[in-house]
Amino acid sequence: MAALTACDGGAVEPTALEEPQTSPVATSTPTPTEAATPSASPTGATVITSSPGEEVDPATAVEVKAFISDYLRAQNEATRTGDFSTVDTMVTDTCQVCAASKQYITRAYQSGGKVEGGVFSNPTVTVGTRRGDRILVTVKAVVTAYTTTDGSGKVVDQGPAAEETYQYEVSQVDGRWRIVGGSFVG
Repeated sequence: MAALTACDGGAVEPTALEEPQTSPVATSTPTPTEAATPSASPTGATVITSSPGEEVDPATAVEVKAFISDYLRAQNEATRTGDFSTVDTMVTDTCQVCAASKQYITRAYQSGGKVEGGVFSNPTVTVGTRRGDRILVTVKAVVTAYTTTDGSGKVVDQGPAAEETYQYEVSQVDGRWRIVGGSFVG
């Protein structure tokens, strides 16, 4: 259900935000001369790796963390209602995992169905380094169990609660923080 609340390269599934219970995902440590490039994780998902960037100042890190927390709350509400009006103001078209989540959830509600569960639970937000105008943020959370139904009430998809990790790239766009990229790590 990962794709319900975030962008992922795999199957589109709803996810929930409650308690973070994600296990660490192994990624290679880039050398200082590597450019920022996506790479495949052991799960086949794209992982954003980059050479050491510049440290994010503490005040900016607090702003970014608060923004991502607001985004996760808005994503959870969109999962519950199918209304993405708030989420849409927080992401750009370049966040494919965000688009996949919206597509899955919107499709359920447009057919007269709904998504129950599949929300981020007690997320842990970690602000990474800055590369150019982008700041890397990692979110680890438990996405709650979910059930997706169609207009007749028939269950068309479901899944258990799962520990999941997402990486987002955040940048100032028109003077506001926005998610400009993202991937499901595992």
